[in-house]
Amino acid sequence: MRTSPTRLAAVLALALALAAQAGPARADEPLLVPFIDLESGALWVGRHDVQAPAGGTAFSLVDGGDFQAGVTPFVRAAGGLSWERHTLLLGFAPLWLQGQGTSGAALQFGGVPFTADSGASYSYRLEAYRLAYRYTLVARPSLTLALGGGALLRYAELRLSQPGQTASAHDLGLIPIASLRMDWRFSGDFGLVLDGDAGAAAGRRSEDVSLALEFTSGELAFRAGYRVMEGGLDAARFRDLLLLHYLVAGVSYQF
Repeated sequence: MRTSPTRLAAVLALALALAAQAGPARADEPLLVPFIDLESGALWVGRHDVQAPAGGTAFSLVDGGDFQAGVTPFVRAAGGLSWERHTLLLGFAPLWLQGQGTSGAALQFGGVPFTADSGASYSYRLEAYRLAYRYTLVARPSLTLALGGGALLRYAELRLSQPGQTASAHDLGLIPIASLRMDWRFSGDFGLVLDGDAGAAAGRRSEDVSLALEFTSGELAFRAGYRVMEGGLDAARFRDLLLLHYLVAGVSYQF
């Protein structure tokens, strides 16, 4: 049967009317919103206790001031997706510390003897990769609260050197984490944001929490505050316990 122009026009008009009615419904469907977050500032070491292996010397890279790295700049990056009450994020937090001085006493690290009162240096590398999911339990204009969980992949390496000899120890491990973000909008575009993760497994642990004042302008959010990170590895082959304090400034952008 042939289709007349009148019938075809009627079908097209009906299709356009249905599409127009369906438009708002599609707009209300879950929409993926990508975001990025950058953070930088300065950190200092509050504690760094090491030993490798268990028969080696247990010593501190902070107490006594022999190897203190001083104030160190840092940078972090994160990104992810949000839809409705859900957030999926991936973060990368690298760290590089260096210090030099004297050991003050003979010690063994990584099976290598280091003499006392001789020039020595260390370098410490830490890379943390975070994958987390959060669900927003509370979504009010003045308060949001999101809880979830994920995993932290942590790689740490410590290298100790004296003229003519070097020793190192490293660790790679996965830590399950609980994740939280609370945003209290106490005055319009200004808010107080608590954001952090914590977890432990197989001798490893990590607590990484920040408290910051945030200002939102459109798709941009600027913040400044304080972060503390504590944890590491406590195992027979390598003991690496760390406490870091951060002064932070950050910016996030929603596309």
